Amino acid sequence: MHSLSYYLFSWHRWLSRLCRSALSGASVALLSPTLLFLLILLAAVALTGCGQRTVEGGQAQPADGTALAAPTTTDALSDLPDTSTAVPPAPTADLPPAPTLTAFAALTVIPVPTDIPGLQATHIARATASPFPTAEVEPVRTAQPSGAVVESAYRAGLSLELRLAGDSYLVGENGRAEITLRNDSSTLLFGGNIQLLVQDDAGRSVDPWLLMPGPRGGWPGQNRFAGMLRPLEPGQSISRTLTFQMPALDSARGHTYTARAAAQLSRADIQHPDRSDNVPANVQTALVQLRVVGSTTQQRLKAELQANRQGYTLRVTGEDGKPVAGPLWGALDVDSGRGSMSGPLQDSASGVWTSGWDEYLTQDGTPLQLRIWVAARGYLPATVEQTIPGTGAGADRQAPPPIYTPVPTVVP
Repeated sequence: MHSLSYYLFSWHRWLSRLCRSALSGASVALLSPTLLFLLILLAAVALTGCGQRTVEGGQAQPADGTALAAPTTTDALSDLPDTSTAVPPAPTADLPPAPTLTAFAALTVIPVPTDIPGLQATHIARATASPFPTAEVEPVRTAQPSGAVVESAYRAGLSLELRLAGDSYLVGENGRAEITLRNDSSTLLFGGNIQLLVQDDAGRSVDPWLLMPGPRGGWPGQNRFAGMLRPLEPGQSISRTLTFQMPALDSARGHTYTARAAAQLSRADIQHPDRSDNVPANVQTALVQLRVVGSTTQQRLKAELQANRQGYTLRVTGEDGKPVAGPLWGALDVDSGRGSMSGPLQDSASGVWTSGWDEYLTQDGTPLQLRIWVAARGYLPATVEQTIPGTGAGADRQAPPPIYTPVPTVVP
C-alpha cells in the first residue's frame, strides 16, 4: 500500500503533464468522460486508505499508532441489510410482573389422584369388621316421666335417638317424631338419610301427612336432600321432626302398628379424609309398639279461617272452642294457577297464625285456592279450604283444582 504522500505526488505530476499537453495545443479528447471517471475512481481509492497503515499480520491500524480492536462477527454484519424473517424478541423492560399464585388458587388446584389398589375393597372390609360391623345394633329405651318414649341405638360412636310423645295414638291422629343423629366419637364421621318408619303388621307404611302433597310438595318433613350423608365432627348432631298419619278406623281395624327411626353412617375415605368412603352402614332403633285407640267428638280440632287478597288469619281451638295445649303444627298450600306456595306452618303455642301473601300470587288478579291442615297431640286434625275471588281481568278465571289426596279420618 502507498502512503498518502506518494499518492499526492503522483497525482501532481500526472496533472502537470496533462496541463502542458493541453496548453501546447494537443487534442482535448484526452479529457473525455472516460478519463474523468477514472480520475474520480482514483481519488476515491486514495481516500479510503487515508489515515491507516498496515502492520505485521495484515491488521489495519490508525495512523497515530493506537491499537484497533479485532473485528467481530457482529461488527462485520452490522452494515448489512436485515433480511431475517424471524420474529424479533419482545421487549422485557415494560412487561408486567408474573402473577402471584393466591391462596384461593392454591387451594383449588386438584391434586393428581393416587391409585391405591383395592381401596374400595378396603373400605368395605373396614365397614363390616369390628368395631363397625353391619349387624351391630344396640337399642336402648329410656323411660320418660311425661309419658314420652325415647328409643336409642349406637354404632361406631354414632348415636340415633327417636323421641315420640307417647306410644298411644287416636285413630286418624297426626303424630310427630323427633329424630337426632349425633357423633359421640372423637373422629369425623358421616351421617344422614334419617327416616321415620311407621308400619302395620303387614309391612305397609302409613302416610306421613293428612293431605298428601302434589308433585311440587312442600309439606312438613319433605326434604329432597335428606338422603345425603353430611360430615359430622365430634359432638355435632343433625335432627329432623317428621310426621305420621295414623289410618282411619276402617283401615286400622285388625292391625297393629310399630315405629322406628333409621339412618345411615359412613367413615372418612382413606385417600381423602374429608370425604365419605361411600360405604354406608345402616343404624336403626328397635321397634316401638304403637297402640291405636278410638276418639270422641271432643277430641277434634276446630279451625276458623279468615282470608282475602291481602293475607289470612287462622285460629284453631278444640271442638268446644277452648284453646288447645300446644304446640300445634300443620301445613298450607295456596295456588293461583300462575304461581303457588306450599310449606309447613311454624309451630304455634296459641293456635293462631297470621300472614300476608307474596306479591306474585296476587298481582294478576287470579283467584286463590287456599288449603290448610292443622294437628295437635291427642286430637284429630282439622282441614280447611277457601277460594279467594279474583279481581280485575282475572276475576272470571277459575281457581285451580286440588292437587292433593285427603287421608280419611273417620270418627267411630
